[in-house]
Amino acid sequence: MAECTVLSDYYDGQIDLYQKEIYQIKHENKRFEAERDKLNKRVRELKSELEGLLESAYPVGEVIKPLGKTRVLVRLNSDGRYVVELGPNIKIEDCKLNTRVALSSDSYVIHKILPNSVDPLVSLMKVEKVPDSCYADIGGLSKQIKAIKEVIELPINHPELFEQLGMFALRERRVNITQTDFELAVAKVMKQSKSQNASVQMLLR
Repeated sequence: MAECTVLSDYYDGQIDLYQKEIYQIKHENKRFEAERDKLNKRVRELKSELEGLLESAYPVGEVIKPLGKTRVLVRLNSDGRYVVELGPNIKIEDCKLNTRVALSSDSYVIHKILPNSVDPLVSLMKVEKVPDSCYADIGGLSKQIKAIKEVIELPINHPELFEQLGMFALRERRVNITQTDFELAVAKVMKQSKSQNASVQMLLR
């Protein structure tokens, strides 16, 4: 009886050990199946992207006007204007002026109606209601405006001041002056007498 009890305990221990191994193997199998499904999904996505890349590009044009019930005059950016046929699922009512359409690359049949593209910057700058205010109502930048007027208007309206100081006067046809030009002119005047330097200081105030 003692030997039977020992053998029974031994086999029970072995059975428990194998059951634990079976449980671990099943658990690993489920984990591998989940990973396999995830990888298969990724493979399908990559195949779909690859097929999309290998497809021929559709020329995009804009509808100028419908011609009858089955034809449309379309403008392409690079190739000019074309009279094209409607695709099987395209309605003539959808082909309005400036509607963007995709054409088949081989037959130039309208394949799809595209949404109108709007530049995000343009949409942000779009004014829904024209305001009645102006820059004078807002104010600001008075010092900058004064400085610009002094640089642009003073040499034209009073060239004699610049001739007296030994500086060149801007001609009317010259619309811009660089910072380097101005610095060179000031440096030239600063080499003169103290009275001229004082005149420059008064001019720059």
